[in-house]
Amino acid sequence: MTTPETTPAHDISTDPQTEPAAVAPFSTHLPAFTRVVESTTNWDAPSPCEGWSAADVLDHVIDSQRDFLAERVGPVGERPTGSPVLRWQEHHDRVAALVTEAARATTFEGYLGPTSVAEALDLFYSMDLLVHRWDIARADGRAEAFTDAELDQIEAAARVGGAALRMEGICKAPVPIAQEAPRQHQVLAFLGRDPR
Repeated sequence: MTTPETTPAHDISTDPQTEPAAVAPFSTHLPAFTRVVESTTNWDAPSPCEGWSAADVLDHVIDSQRDFLAERVGPVGERPTGSPVLRWQEHHDRVAALVTEAARATTFEGYLGPTSVAEALDLFYSMDLLVHRWDIARADGRAEAFTDAELDQIEAAARVGGAALRMEGICKAPVPIAQEAPRQHQVLAFLGRDPR
């Protein structure tokens, strides 16, 4: 039996720039993430994020959004408690109330230069929702497919993030993968995840 030839994952950060229209608003990614959260049954299962369970991944998503919104928008209230689903529902409702059009227009000096709450949410926090949606589903033993538009959005965020993607606690080194692997597998491998 032969093994497919593997190479380093395609470096999507060097691809030509994606048109801005490929980046959908943060709010458009919440329903699919919520669907995965509500259908997850094994929150203690290990996730593709080394050392993290499915519940840990969800808590990371909640905490990173809370930290960002508290710093850039305003008070976010007490951290949600209860089951993972209840924590997400409570957090989701607070985010919906906080992220108004006025809040989205707020500008600040970001890690990569001047930006706005809208740009940060739509690019980087949307990427978090997309990739961690896959992480949670995979931990629960389920497949989770991205649309071409979602893959465009992940790739756009990866290009803007550049070398910062490899900072401690973000993405591990790319995973070698078969040259003929589907696009979703190539993207996940670039982000340090083994999609097989």
